[in-house]
Amino acid sequence: METHRRIRVLLVDSDYIARCGVAVALQQEPDIEVVGQAKDESRACLCPKDSLDVILFGAHTDSSDMESSFHDARCLSRHARVLVYGGDHTEEHVHNAVGAGVFGYLCRHSKRRVFVDAVRRVASGHRYFPDEIQALLQARRIRKELSAREVTMLELIAEGLSNKEMAAHLQVSPETVKFHVGNVIEKLEARDRTHALVIALRRGITRLVTRPGESVANER
Repeated sequence: METHRRIRVLLVDSDYIARCGVAVALQQEPDIEVVGQAKDESRACLCPKDSLDVILFGAHTDSSDMESSFHDARCLSRHARVLVYGGDHTEEHVHNAVGAGVFGYLCRHSKRRVFVDAVRRVASGHRYFPDEIQALLQARRIRKELSAREVTMLELIAEGLSNKEMAAHLQVSPETVKFHVGNVIEKLEARDRTHALVIALRRGITRLVTRPGESVANER
C-alpha cells in the first residue's frame, strides 16, 4: 500500500494564542504535520528543519523591519516555501512580502479551510494569493514609487514635525524639505501633507508615531 509523506510545517508567530490556534487547526489534517513552533526567526533556527515543506509565518505590524523578517523566514530552510498570514494586509505590506519571495499571503481572519488549502497548494509548489490580496498587489503596481527620501519625509510628518523642524532634523534647507514634501503630495495625489499622511497610513507606507504635546501640522 502506497503511503504519502505528510506536509512538514514550521510555524513562526510572536502571538502565542494565534500560533496555538493555527497549529491545532493544521494538526487536524492527516496529511499535515506541524514539526515546530517558534515566536520569532531566531528561535525558529532551533526547530527541526529537515525535509521542511512550508514555513507558515505570522506577520505583525509591530515588526520594525517586516521585509527583513520575510527574508529571514525564507533563509530558515533552502527548500521550504514561505506562506505569510497577517492582520495588516495593506498594499505596501503585501508588496514587501511578495518582493521578499514569499509563495503566498493570507489574511489573519481567513477560515481554517483556507489555511489548510493554502498550505497544501504552497507545499505543492503553487502560489497562493486570494482575490483580496491580488487586488492590493494590482493597486500597488500602478502607484507612483516614492523615493527613500520621500518616505523619510512621511515618517517625520507622522512624528508631528513641521517643515521647519524637518529641515533642522535632516540638516537641509526648508526649501529642500518643501520640495520633497511637494513630491510626496503629488505622487500620493493628496490635497496637503496631512492628507498625504492619511493615504500613506492606509496603504502601509508608514506608521503613525506621536509625541506628547505634538500634532501633525497641516502645511505644505
